[in-house]
Amino acid sequence: MASYAYVDKLKTTYVLAKDCNANDIGKDFYCPDPDCNGVVHLCAYNSNHVNNYFKGNNHSNNLPLIVPHFY
Repeated sequence: MASYAYVDKLKTTYVLAKDCNANDIGKDFYCPDPDCNGVVHLCAYNSNHVNNYFKGNNHSNNLPLIVPHFY
């Protein structure tokens, strides 16, 4: 599970799960691990019990703990 994911395969633009909307359900995002090219999807969008997050199959479990800052 990740709180953010990249929008593009080159991993230049990321989005926070909490900032996603209904249009992002089913859309492909990319794993935040710089060494992983796996696809992740938005989960728990309509949940009242847990926050939104990204999850995928066949990708790295070595997720960065903090969101990168681009200057």
